[in-house]
Amino acid sequence: MFFGKAEKKVIELVRKHSELVGECLDLLVKVVSEYLEGNPECNEVSFAIHQAEHRADEVRREIQTRISQGAFLPFYRTDYILLVDMVDKIANRTVEFSKALITERPLFPKEMHKEILELAEGVVEAGRELRQAVTGLFDDIETAAGLVEDVSAAEQKTDSIEWSLLKKIFSDIEDRGEQLVLRDTVSRLAGIADAAENAADRILITVTKQSS
Repeated sequence: MFFGKAEKKVIELVRKHSELVGECLDLLVKVVSEYLEGNPECNEVSFAIHQAEHRADEVRREIQTRISQGAFLPFYRTDYILLVDMVDKIANRTVEFSKALITERPLFPKEMHKEILELAEGVVEAGRELRQAVTGLFDDIETAAGLVEDVSAAEQKTDSIEWSLLKKIFSDIEDRGEQLVLRDTVSRLAGIADAAENAADRILITVTKQSS
C-alpha cells in the first residue's frame, strides 16, 4: 500500500501510541511486585502508569483527528481508528487495575505471590507481541498476521494462570468478602491480556481486508 506524507505521520503516531501503551505495561510487573512486597513505592508506580496512559490518550486523539482529516483511503480509516481505540483500552485497563490494587489493598496469601507475578508477566508478554504486530501492520502484513497468533498464545497462558489462582482463592480463603476482592483483582489483571487479544483480532481483520 502506498503511504503519502499524511499517512506516514499517522503511522509514526500509531507507533508512538503503541510505545506509550507499552510503557504502561512495562510498569505493570513493577507495581504488582512493589505492592506484594509492601513497598509504598507502588503508589508512585501506579501514578506513573496513569501519566503514560494520559499521554497515550493525547496521541490517540491526534491520530483520530488526522485520519478524519483524510489520511488513508476511506476504506481503511475505520479499521485504523478502531485498532488504535482497542490498543488504548489496554492502557485504560492497566490504569484501572493499578488504581484498584492501591485503593482496595487485596490481601493475597504469600503462597499466591509467585503466580500473581507470573500472571502480570504473561500480560506484559501479550502486550509485547501485540506491539510488534501493530508495527508489522505497516511494514509486513504477513508478519503481522503471524504475530496475532503469538498474542493469542500469550493470552491463553494468562487464562491458565488466572484459573489456577481463582481455584485457590475460593478453596483456600474462607472470608467471602476477601474472596470477591481477590477474584476481581485477578480478573482485572487477566483482562488486560484479553484486551490485547481483542486488538490483535482487529489487526487480523485489517490484514484480511488489505490482502483481498
